[in-house]
Amino acid sequence: MIKPPFKSFKSFKPPALSSPASAGEDEGGGSSSRCDRGVQKFQLQTRYNLLVARYQTLEKVSRGFRANIPVGWSIIGPRLLSAPLVKNCLEQAQELVTDNYTGGRKMAIELYWGSGSPFVWRVMLTLEVKGLKYESKLLEFSKGEHKTPAYLRLNPRGKVPTLKDGDFVLYESLAIMSYLDRKYPEPLLFGKTPEETGLIWRSLAECESYFVSAGDKVVRPIFFGKGLEKVEEIQQAAQTLRHELKMIDQRLAGSHWLVGDIISAADIGVFPLVQLLLRAASKEAAQPFNLGLLPLGETFPYVARWVQRIEALPNYQRTYPPHWRQ
Repeated sequence: MIKPPFKSFKSFKPPALSSPASAGEDEGGGSSSRCDRGVQKFQLQTRYNLLVARYQTLEKVSRGFRANIPVGWSIIGPRLLSAPLVKNCLEQAQELVTDNYTGGRKMAIELYWGSGSPFVWRVMLTLEVKGLKYESKLLEFSKGEHKTPAYLRLNPRGKVPTLKDGDFVLYESLAIMSYLDRKYPEPLLFGKTPEETGLIWRSLAECESYFVSAGDKVVRPIFFGKGLEKVEEIQQAAQTLRHELKMIDQRLAGSHWLVGDIISAADIGVFPLVQLLLRAASKEAAQPFNLGLLPLGETFPYVARWVQRIEALPNYQRTYPPHWRQ
């Protein structure tokens, strides 16, 4: 954090008001001169009051946010300031008050989301891994809040997640993850080298092409009770998922993470889909299909350890779907 270039604003002593001569006033004794001197004195007093207000405000900010005052605010010396300049300083002070504690970034990010969506979970994990503060906008699907005119203006598809960063609005989880990684690159999630970036996107593409589609054929009937009679289709989809999990398990046999030596977008992109599938497999409605997924520690031991590593991440519990706790 940046330290202020001074110990305290209290050490500053405002300058005394200028004498009539130094202020360029007419030293004549006429009523007109007295009037002019009164106007100029009023102007000086006003500018002095604004100056004091500036330093009092910044003193309060300094006490509350001592380490966040930018170097550019160093005081060159006591001087009378114009009203627009003081107003600008006060606006900067107000902005500083609204800064969040993660690197001094303002909490301009808003996330529109719904509980249980694996695509929302991707974005939430990305925000937490990067230590980005955001304003939560939880939508209730049962109330149709994702189909209101106001929300459809942000996301015409009426789905989640949608991210608003200042005036910029973006939807689709992978697009949001990529945007956040480019704008807030610490830590990098899409690779430190061209090779890592390629492998990460390959993992994400495989997930979208094979895991998501097969997962829908298994998860939706179990969760919503529609299509449970399509036994053969569900079992074929489960076979595809076992094949995908076996490939993931083999990659994790020699590494803690899917790509590279730290968590990446590959892990964040795949993990929520795996968790959603495991939750479905644990339901009573899944038992007749013999999905062959559980217990995970026996079927795919390296995937099980990988899941535990992600669950141990700081603030992981903040991303966990609220209604899954019930």
